[in-house]
Amino acid sequence: MTGESDVRSPPMLVALVADCSPRKRIVCSRPIADIVAPTYQAAMPIVEAFNDREAVEPLFTAEFDFLPRIGDYLARSTPPGYSKHYNVVEVWHRQDSEAGAFRACIRLELDD
Repeated sequence: MTGESDVRSPPMLVALVADCSPRKRIVCSRPIADIVAPTYQAAMPIVEAFNDREAVEPLFTAEFDFLPRIGDYLARSTPPGYSKHYNVVEVWHRQDSEAGAFRACIRLELDD
């Protein structure tokens, strides 16, 4: 190895052997990204938010980075520059149809 990197190839993992001699290196043929930080691409959950147990239509539907849990607080922006704060009080999943996918649902209480 000359110490120069080839921009066309992905970075490789280089590990020193036990005696820590820089001349005795082991080169792994897999890119570092595959070993150190494998990419996990999860779908973001779409959650329906209700403000009442008996509500038929959701207050809003949103895509979350996470599934909200009971006790979480959500802040929803409202124009102009204000926000409403909600407390998650219930979480459940409902099925769209008999053979359909399940949808995450939360019940919120307005926290003034």
